[in-house]
Amino acid sequence: MNVYLRTFGCRANQYDTEAVRTLVEASGHAVVDTIDHADAAVFNICAVTTDAEAELRKVVRRAARLRSQSAFRSTPTACSA
Repeated sequence: MNVYLRTFGCRANQYDTEAVRTLVEASGHAVVDTIDHADAAVFNICAVTTDAEAELRKVVRRAARLRSQSAFRSTPTACSA
């Protein structure tokens, strides 16, 4: 499975995304650079940042449009701050 990872917001989220990357790769899956080549996406957001939330909505909508005819799945994650 090809997985697209995208981080919005703070530096802690960047660290968390790298931890997810490690888990994805350790499970035998590949991390891809574009959503066009992904079977799944993980969007890691800092919910404290208003701009990050707005950008997340925009990116998730775009992903839904691009991948609407496939079995593509996405999930948002967030810190507990």
